[in-house]
Amino acid sequence: MKTLQGDIKKRLLQGETIKFDNDVDCIKNQHDDYRGGEIYYTSTNSFFHPSYVDGFKIWFNGKLIHSSKTFAPANKKLMILFEKWSLKFEE
Repeated sequence: MKTLQGDIKKRLLQGETIKFDNDVDCIKNQHDDYRGGEIYYTSTNSFFHPSYVDGFKIWFNGKLIHSSKTFAPANKKLMILFEKWSLKFEE
């Protein structure tokens, strides 16, 4: 998996929050090392908000672990997480 599936970037830019977890792997391998998170895009388009507020955000296990202005770094970080923790997008 080199990039996110199909229209993920488009969905994020439209304001959707996309969740992911390793629930399938936990059930398949009978372990309880559950991991989960979400990715979303924020854009305030406001003069009064600092520029770092805008961009792609990845929350994982209750922490903000990544924030970037562009999609490429967010995609790279997400692919590392997916590979390491056997994550899948929630349906």
